[in-house]
Amino acid sequence: MLKFLKWDLKLKVRSSFTIIIIFLFLFISFVCIHLIEEKRTYRSFTTKYATDSFVYLNQMKWSDQLQERDKIDFPKSEYTYKLYDDVRKNIWELSFSDDYKEVNRLQSFLSLLTLRTRFLERGIEEVKKEEIISIWENVSNDVLYDNVDFYVREKGESDFPKNMFLLQARYFETLYLNDLNMAYDDEVSNVSFLYFMYDKAIPLFIIVLGFLLVYPSINRSINNGQVKLLLTSGQHRRNIFIGKWISNVTYIWILTIPLSVIVAFLAALKGELVSLSYPMVILKDPFINFKGIPNYFDIAVDNGRYASLYPNSIGRTAPLGEYFMYGGDISASLSIISFIEFMLLAVILLSLFITFLVAFIQLFSVVFKSEFVSLITSIIFFGFFYGLSLSFVQGNHVNLSPFNLFNAIRVIEGVYNTTFIVSFVTLIICTILLILIGNYLFSKKEI
Repeated sequence: MLKFLKWDLKLKVRSSFTIIIIFLFLFISFVCIHLIEEKRTYRSFTTKYATDSFVYLNQMKWSDQLQERDKIDFPKSEYTYKLYDDVRKNIWELSFSDDYKEVNRLQSFLSLLTLRTRFLERGIEEVKKEEIISIWENVSNDVLYDNVDFYVREKGESDFPKNMFLLQARYFETLYLNDLNMAYDDEVSNVSFLYFMYDKAIPLFIIVLGFLLVYPSINRSINNGQVKLLLTSGQHRRNIFIGKWISNVTYIWILTIPLSVIVAFLAALKGELVSLSYPMVILKDPFINFKGIPNYFDIAVDNGRYASLYPNSIGRTAPLGEYFMYGGDISASLSIISFIEFMLLAVILLSLFITFLVAFIQLFSVVFKSEFVSLITSIIFFGFFYGLSLSFVQGNHVNLSPFNLFNAIRVIEGVYNTTFIVSFVTLIICTILLILIGNYLFSKKEI
């Protein structure tokens, strides 16, 4: 089978179709770069670094609202309020400068200060010291944790779920400790380009490429006598079927994954080369977490509002709580990993979807003698199953449909009603079933 596989793959790579696909991929890449640049015209902020919503409250000083009774009931509140206001003021002033490292430190510290306002009830803290002390020591600039303690009443930010601020503190701490500048989704870089491509362009490109390439893989080989020649030369039918499947999977993978990485660094030459250790927010424990979170993200987008750690930052943030959406605080289900790890997870999941897609289309190439019929029928069935599965990706559902798992980015981020490991297992099982069925039908087919 190995010899046949090499021969079949070599035919594909040397075909004129490969050159056309490469040029098409490059064209799509340049369009994506243009769309990224165009998005910048819709920016809602003017400072060098986007600032959080509560930084825009810069004109309101919390210390001015402190009552004399508060000073008695909460002895540390006057110091804390002044510290809080000073940090916000420093962030606002530095957001016009080039000192992104200090901005990141202050942003992380501000999130922790906000956490210190969280009480279950008067005097009983919601956030425990051990939850945040390690971050505090890195970003507080020697401000003692025990010197900060106050109770916020009707100050707006207290409505946010605590884990949103904890997640935000970790996010900016990661930027600070790794000396990373904030990367935006409206600035061209290797990171923003790859995220945009894998979120928008590459999944659709793979689907179109799969249908254009795979639909004649079996029936054309039967009709032109290639399969008969291979059988007379000693090849087993199973080897031919599996070899065709592996060849198609490899060919599509080469024309998408490695090519996208190459173009990403070309994009960085035009814009900026961002470190691959850049932090990304995902649904935590991707390899062991079988429990997803309700996808209210799309509903939030339809309503024009959804949670994010930072305006125009790269990546989605799943809805973080009741303030934005309909559920409770689910941000404890989220964690932060580096961009390189994020992309590796996406490549794994997308590669598995390629194996599923090829097996699905190749099955129709076995069933139907006519190439045209196999193409049209496979498209109709894929569209039908995809339409059925759309209802599983919003709200409080469980999504086990392999037909909508082509957007690996959304699965990893936790906004698709599934998890990485569930999608991983689903795609493998469905692919194996399709291969077994296709191989069985091919073994019984008259040639």
